[in-house]
Amino acid sequence: MLYQYATLVALVLMPNSGIDASAHKFISSDDLVHQIIFNQTSIVTSKPIVAVQSTTSKIIEQQRNNHGVRVNLVNSFPPDIMSYESRLGGGFVVHLAIYIYLCLLLAVIIDSYFLPSLQYFSTVFDISPNISGSTLMAFGTSSPEFFTTLISVAVSDSSSIATGAIIGSSIVNTLAIPGICGLAILFMEKRPTMSKYSRFPMVRDLLFYAITVIIFILSIKDNVVDSLESLIFIFIYLLYIFTLYLWSNIRLSSRPRLPQILNVRKRHCISLERQVLRRRSSATPSETMSFPAQPVGHMFEDNRCISYPLLPFLSLVRLTIPWPNKNFFILTFIMCCLWISTLTYFNLWMVSLIGDSFDLPESVSGMTILAFGTNLPELISSYIIVRKYHQVDVAICHTIGSNIFDILICLGLPWFLQIFTLTIKNGSELSELGNHIIPMEHSLLYFVCLSLILPIMILSFVLYHDHWSLTPRMGFICIAFYCAFIVIVFILRINSLI
Repeated sequence: MLYQYATLVALVLMPNSGIDASAHKFISSDDLVHQIIFNQTSIVTSKPIVAVQSTTSKIIEQQRNNHGVRVNLVNSFPPDIMSYESRLGGGFVVHLAIYIYLCLLLAVIIDSYFLPSLQYFSTVFDISPNISGSTLMAFGTSSPEFFTTLISVAVSDSSSIATGAIIGSSIVNTLAIPGICGLAILFMEKRPTMSKYSRFPMVRDLLFYAITVIIFILSIKDNVVDSLESLIFIFIYLLYIFTLYLWSNIRLSSRPRLPQILNVRKRHCISLERQVLRRRSSATPSETMSFPAQPVGHMFEDNRCISYPLLPFLSLVRLTIPWPNKNFFILTFIMCCLWISTLTYFNLWMVSLIGDSFDLPESVSGMTILAFGTNLPELISSYIIVRKYHQVDVAICHTIGSNIFDILICLGLPWFLQIFTLTIKNGSELSELGNHIIPMEHSLLYFVCLSLILPIMILSFVLYHDHWSLTPRMGFICIAFYCAFIVIVFILRINSLI
């Protein structure tokens, strides 16, 4: 009561006491009574009581301020020769044409040089088909997404456009590519169906992809990604490879022994059987998730509609990249990485200019324009595989495996490298990796959840309903849902919801 009475007296009798209500300054009751007793006209306020902010919140706020909450990627590239008004008035078509041209050139380099060099890695170092298919070949087909994430982080310290590109790529792989392959059936006399052995790996990969999506959503639900979560991504992918290895051994060991080896001497039985089974396993890539058994290096260059416009740059490519063989495949791999990273840099530049022309956020540009362009090589090759070689298993199974690689490696590894780089730049010790995080765009969280979960549910339902066969109806359904996704993205953007 004494404290309450003293406070009331101070407020009523001492109007010039120095208490600034607007500034929300506080003093303790003991100080107030002491100053009233000694008739001090100027009340000395103590330090304001501020709610203690958690360490994580401070880090989030600090790093978001450093990144400007939303980094404008276009400012990280050289200035455009066109003005903003010129781009908006139709000049963006030039950037779009350059972007499509570079994507086609990227497709030729990956198909004709990069993937064959990776196949030589698998052959020379005797890497099993299931491991090479899920690592080397997955890296080959997903190299545009991987370099997109690395370059976007390197030039702007922002992963918004890369994250959007990975999400968009997953939707392209899940809806657009199966849809295009389904429409390819319309131009075929006989409808191909998936073999009974390919259904089990597909169900396995669908379940693993669902787990990957759940882990991704749980990682970004707090609007940040830390070093531990990025390492979990990499660990999950290693677990996926180990699962493929076990699956391959179980499938091969469950097959009946070949009659050709019965008359061979006992000490040669095991080695001969392994060689035959290895050849058989590489001939059925859908079971081991190895890369398509296709004539690599001729898909795009044999197409005159693609090769003729690219002829000037193809001549330069042939001069700088040696043809892949067992003697120069390492040099081919290195030169391909340089070419892919360079083309990816210019692709990011063009997409940033197009997005800036229409005031598109980086995540939206990544989910739509960049995602479709980076997956254009795989989309064209999948169409050719189904149309010309009738390898439905390869076209569908490989797209699902690419989604797993895109999310776990193309995001997890660059995220960890970015956090590691921030730690070194700030002069911190490696033990303080957990104090550095990557802020995410929180406005896209729920949309990301739906856009990753719904496509895989749609594809699973359509495949099951069509008895695991590729049909034109499946193609129309998948294409319709992909177009609906693009329309919804732009509607949400027009209404400023993303």
